[in-house]
Amino acid sequence: MLVALIISFPIVAAFLNALSSILQRYQAGHVEAEDLFRRHFIKSLSKNPKWVAAFGLQILAFFFQAAALRKGAMVVVQPLLAVELVFILLILHFYKGMAVGKKEWAAILLIIGGLTGMIISAQPKAGTHPFYVSGLIVASSVVAGIIAVGIYVVRRTKSSRYRAAVSGVAAGFSFALVATLTKIVTRQLSHGLLSLVSGWQVWALFAAGIVSVIMAQNTYGAGPIAVSQPAMMLTEPIISVIFGIYIFGDAVNLSPLNLAFALFTGLIAATGITILGRSKQLRVLAI
Repeated sequence: MLVALIISFPIVAAFLNALSSILQRYQAGHVEAEDLFRRHFIKSLSKNPKWVAAFGLQILAFFFQAAALRKGAMVVVQPLLAVELVFILLILHFYKGMAVGKKEWAAILLIIGGLTGMIISAQPKAGTHPFYVSGLIVASSVVAGIIAVGIYVVRRTKSSRYRAAVSGVAAGFSFALVATLTKIVTRQLSHGLLSLVSGWQVWALFAAGIVSVIMAQNTYGAGPIAVSQPAMMLTEPIISVIFGIYIFGDAVNLSPLNLAFALFTGLIAATGITILGRSKQLRVLAI
């Protein structure tokens, strides 16, 4: 039962995130480079009821992700969120009536098969020791640096596709940090609500969450979702797995055969995400 929840909850979160991403992308519209990462951009979105509703779906998705992370390893939960891109295409198919061609179905099978093979071959196990504070500090510093560089580059380029790619990678790093802090906070729940609200961890998560929301909204406005979404979907699970191993001591099978198969199936999933990201169907959101 626990294993089923750890697997199903991230998939539910991916579906809610996909729906939220589509709605938020439509509301963001086309944004000029000089308007990105400006206070008035987020302020204008916050006054839009449809954007607020979409943001509510994102919050709901976060709780499903948090529930999975409380008992599950990051090396399992985070890669499963990559099916968000699959849900985006399927939602567009059923909502907009757009046909899903053979290439898209093949990409979907590559993503699902690749993720399944990667998880099975890696034989992941959640770390049992307390998180390493020093590791969290290093990870946070790296993410902050990536975000700073990303914002600098995005605001100085006119190419919407390049902006979307760079911003998507930076947003992926921010979401990986949010997942890390979420794992820490859900562990702290066992010590009671008072311990939770009085500790620095929940406030660090709150701050990181705000940053990730800002990064995501500017990413949606930076350029086509066909570029930004794959960038986020590839970056977040990869960095999350690294953080899970480095900070929590999550274990994976590193025998030569298992490692080779995990890398191979991971490459298959990444190929599927890339193919799906280039689908003409997703260009409907490139407004």
